[in-house]
Amino acid sequence: MMSTILIVDDTESSRDLLSKLLIKQGYRTVCAHDGLEALAAVEEHRPDLILLDIMMPVMDGVEFLRTLRQDPQRTELPVIAVTACSDPATLQRMTDLGVFDYMIKSRFSISLLLTRVRDALTSPGQNPAPASLSN
Repeated sequence: MMSTILIVDDTESSRDLLSKLLIKQGYRTVCAHDGLEALAAVEEHRPDLILLDIMMPVMDGVEFLRTLRQDPQRTELPVIAVTACSDPATLQRMTDLGVFDYMIKSRFSISLLLTRVRDALTSPGQNPAPASLSN
């Protein structure tokens, strides 16, 4: 069965790039512009993984993740933050909210992203202790 990945980012070019990349790898993608759209998409499409930007209008990634984790059926849904935000306090809040991993947009490769996606889909309950700042 094909995994569904929800891409949440307010930048259309980022959404398109990630979507095309993941579709080429055999994944189904759904996109949302902000946290509110993402909450609706989670209900409608029941994704297996979420790639989440942090800095977005309307509802940012931290608030989205906080809201998502309040739903008992969504506490284990893997989320990878893919963001330009490298603020340690914000990344710590994301970690505290159970983000599977985070990747700083300017510091990762496509192969690393695909590896993290596969890891999150094969072992969603196994948080690798986000360490992508060093990558």
